[in-house]
Amino acid sequence: MNTLLDRMWSSRWKHALLPLSFLFGSLLNLGFYYVGLAYTDNPARTYGFIIGQLLFAVLCGLVFLAAMRHERLHRSAWICLGLFLLFYCINFVAGFVRHGMNDYWTDYFVHFICFAVPALLAGIFAALSHSEKKFLPLMEQISFFVLPAGVIYFNGLLFNCNPFGYNCYLGIINYMNFAYTLMPFLLVHIIQFCDCAPLELPVCKRGIAHRQLLRGALIAVYWIDLIGSGTRGTYVCVAGFCVLLILSKLLHKDGALRAFALSAVMAAVLLFNMFVYAPAGMYAVGRMNIFLDGLKQGEIVTAIDAKDTQDKLDSLVSMDGDQQVANREDSSESAPGDAAENVTIINRGTLYKLACKEFLKSPVIGMGMSGYSIKYVEHPHNAILELFCEGGILLGGPILLLILWALTRMVLLARYDRSIRYLLLIFLAYGIRANIGGGVWTCAYLLCAVGFGFALTPAPVVCGSEASSDSQRSRRKRK
Repeated sequence: MNTLLDRMWSSRWKHALLPLSFLFGSLLNLGFYYVGLAYTDNPARTYGFIIGQLLFAVLCGLVFLAAMRHERLHRSAWICLGLFLLFYCINFVAGFVRHGMNDYWTDYFVHFICFAVPALLAGIFAALSHSEKKFLPLMEQISFFVLPAGVIYFNGLLFNCNPFGYNCYLGIINYMNFAYTLMPFLLVHIIQFCDCAPLELPVCKRGIAHRQLLRGALIAVYWIDLIGSGTRGTYVCVAGFCVLLILSKLLHKDGALRAFALSAVMAAVLLFNMFVYAPAGMYAVGRMNIFLDGLKQGEIVTAIDAKDTQDKLDSLVSMDGDQQVANREDSSESAPGDAAENVTIINRGTLYKLACKEFLKSPVIGMGMSGYSIKYVEHPHNAILELFCEGGILLGGPILLLILWALTRMVLLARYDRSIRYLLLIFLAYGIRANIGGGVWTCAYLLCAVGFGFALTPAPVVCGSEASSDSQRSRRKRK
């Protein structure tokens, strides 16, 4: 066993664990798509995905043990990680006690064990092995695996020739999942383009002569894919990331002009497709009009059902248990005159308001994990609101504080270490995603960021440079 762990620690592939920790499932589905197993929901893909994800989870556990064999995690990191997992477990127990082993609780638990915990271990391993130094080059090499699907999607959008129907699905891979699969690669290409960094082909490690031209083409393909998918969350995430990148480069005097120019071009392409012209296959970009019209009225509107449900929010919140029929398939069987009868809720703004009202209804202990999903057959689509409406201040507050503390530890090193700064920017882009459409109980990238942040040791100020090697030495010295 020790020999196996030693080989894992010395392997040159170990740094790939960081990007794979929150991308493995998406890449696995793309692999099935390439071999023709993701066109229908079939047992080969289903069981293949389960087996592949379980094997990856075991791999994350083994490399974590390898890291513990060769590096020592600081006592404060153990305490923070222990408290973080403790409060997560308390929320699971509280949800089980209040609601029993329902489908939502079981789904959260399985995803937490199989996706989130491995990502947490991968984040710890990445910090101890300094995998952030290899993160951007590895992500660029992995992007070549995604490129064929990106080109297929791109072709379907421009020429309206995708055979898989609404919003250009890739088999059973829907537009939203595919857009969020492409998003991190787009962000990495933007960073590397702005820094004119070297670019190597995967496996053969051969350098590419016209790397900026190729990166520009990759950015164009992936950005058009995201725009054409109509996934509004990716628009917001990419826009937020570009703003943070420009501010970061201005703060560190690191050449903000190229970042600003690239961001301006990307914004112009998006606005042109929204307001001037978009090919027939990119009609989904019109979904932004619903959101923009809502903003004009001071509302967050993502679906046309918003006006039909606003006047029933108080009634929905006041009803619990068997009387609640919102979003239920059997809602037609409810009693006549029921205030919640036949209400369908898919609008994000409505879900946010319901989460706030549910929190105010029980601010101390919350609804209990999975309580919101049981009641509304939807999660709040906002990690912070979900944390507080289901866990309350007593159980949700400590988790949020620990997450903020992990991010603070990353910020301390990000001031002097460019690799950690760029990784932090990508994590923050995912943080935007978590609060416009994600959740907190099954969030793999959240736990990866938490594990990475707690395993870092803040470095002292390095005068006159960002000297990543000095940051590494200072971290090891503290140990």
